Amino acid sequence: MTAEDRLRISALKDTNKWSPRAKEEFVKLYGEELFDRLWTSFVDHYCRYDDICRNDLKNIVCPTLILHGDLDALVAEEHPQYLVDNIKNAKLYRFPKGKHNIHQKYSEEFNKIVEQFLLQ
Repeated sequence: MTAEDRLRISALKDTNKWSPRAKEEFVKLYGEELFDRLWTSFVDHYCRYDDICRNDLKNIVCPTLILHGDLDALVAEEHPQYLVDNIKNAKLYRFPKGKHNIHQKYSEEFNKIVEQFLLQ
């Protein structure tokens, strides 16, 4: 976790500042009050960590697929590259115009890539 990571996630802590569309599915699933409480708790915990299993990456030996949207406002560009550099047999697929919702916006391409990876 970097200082930039903490700033990115902290900027999204207040869900009242989110667009209704970004929040919609979470509210349907959890209800407004529970979602706000869960998200606030997540952000608070996230910001407490400096390292999330960095030293364990060398122990991952199975093929690993990392998918990243290059315009993702939550996951900094250096993280997927760091994972590829530190996990044996890791492959990185980037969505140049993708944001944090690549699984939704590019669902066909996303599913095709995952399916090809799993069938290897």
